[in-house]
Amino acid sequence: MRRPSDHRVPSLRVLAVFLASLSAFLLAFNGSLGPVPAAAAASTLPPGFYEESIATATAYQTTAFVFAPDGRILIAEKPGLVRIYKGGALLPTPLLDIRERVNQYSDRGLLGLALDPNFAAGSPYLYLTYTYEQIRDNDANNDNVRKTAHISRFTVTGDTADPASEQVLVGKVTPASGSCNDDPLADCLPSDGYSHSIGTLKFAPDGSLFATIGESADYNQVDDDALQAQNLDVLAGKVLRVNKDGTGWVGNPFFATDKPNANRSKVWAYGLRNPFRFNLRPGTAIPYLGDVGWGTWEEINVATRGANLGWPCYEGDEQQPGYAPKTVCQDLYKRGVDAVQAPLVKWLHVDYGARWRPVARSTPGPVTRRSIRGRTSTATTRRVSSAPCASMPISDSSPAASPISRRMSAPRSTSRWGRTATSTRSTS
Repeated sequence: MRRPSDHRVPSLRVLAVFLASLSAFLLAFNGSLGPVPAAAAASTLPPGFYEESIATATAYQTTAFVFAPDGRILIAEKPGLVRIYKGGALLPTPLLDIRERVNQYSDRGLLGLALDPNFAAGSPYLYLTYTYEQIRDNDANNDNVRKTAHISRFTVTGDTADPASEQVLVGKVTPASGSCNDDPLADCLPSDGYSHSIGTLKFAPDGSLFATIGESADYNQVDDDALQAQNLDVLAGKVLRVNKDGTGWVGNPFFATDKPNANRSKVWAYGLRNPFRFNLRPGTAIPYLGDVGWGTWEEINVATRGANLGWPCYEGDEQQPGYAPKTVCQDLYKRGVDAVQAPLVKWLHVDYGARWRPVARSTPGPVTRRSIRGRTSTATTRRVSSAPCASMPISDSSPAASPISRRMSAPRSTSRWGRTATSTRSTS
């Protein structure tokens, strides 16, 4: 498999904080597992770090947060609320309430948010990504059927955002059946499965917007929906890069000048399973993302322009046996291993632990990694700052209380590739 060589050596420095940032997000919050025990959730801070609890949010609901230029913290909650931390307190009135539009069954819900880069200079916009509830009928049997998702923009005025200001940027089409499978080439973001749907939103330095979307397949069995990750004309299983109006970014590898709204015009990278958490390497527009593995390998990938990251034909850097017989995968294998970009790091599922190792490296050298046992369904949010990397948000679990907190740091100590580290197992 092709190695992400252009980003391999610098990425070792970035991993110091980024692996800590991603490790807590690599799991979908599968309610069947229940809360992580307190002993498992506890972590010891390295020298130079401190933790400051600043507010208490709803337990097991916080999914993302962002810092506004004026110091406010906007906090997304899974059912469809955006709350504000301001002036030393969590305000009782939410900035935005779209619970009537959000389906939060299992891993679905409001999962990503971002602020316009010019938020303080005439563009007071909030961007959200969530699973859309087409039928609000209080019928539990309707909650777990096939759905779609939205990437939307809302206008913020002061400490409020009007739900009526919503402009759907990506995912404008919702077929009557509720499934993108009935109109796969349309501007439709699938949320057919209970997991593997929308994820993170992040603005690049040039003002374009990155978004991740899973392949929306059934994670309990081989499901042909997963093959959509290899189809450039379907939005499932992709890293998207779009303009603020939802059209494809002109520098995308498959951009069609005469069809800026076409699905392939919006694709930056593809071949992903459940890449619901990522960050951009500081100062660049290169996403480093965690792709949740199935039964064998967890991955961290460098999503370079046009990269095919392999799923479902590959898991880690190995052929995925369940999907290997599929024609799509057989055709990919015939193109050779260089047709797919290998993960930067992969680690193996072993019960509730994980053995991890780099897939690609150039010269021997230290790299920092700290494992965080956690799940995104808690409301503990943290801010990590260190010398190798700019501040990055992470979220990890808390047994009962749900403080909003900050962790600050000095440069972190180093460890060697190949050490055994604890993580949390997920097959979702």
